[in-house]
Amino acid sequence: MGRDPKTSMRNEWSQLHACKNVFVTDGACTTSTGNQSPSLLYMALTARAVDHAASEQGGRIYETTVPQSADPSTRFARSG
Repeated sequence: MGRDPKTSMRNEWSQLHACKNVFVTDGACTTSTGNQSPSLLYMALTARAVDHAASEQGGRIYETTVPQSADPSTRFARSG
């Protein structure tokens, strides 16, 4: 992952430099997986890439603001 096509295959959004409509977000984009399950990492990379692709098309996948009607004091309140 990098900004220079001469030294990297993908940009910071997981797009191939040579073909902007191809996103690589699975295990092929990492050199190793460490000692933990990489599933959450792959899901995060995919979500980030999808959000970027949607924003390039004029949309957004994830809402980044809290709705005005949401009352934060009741989010974790217990019932009963």
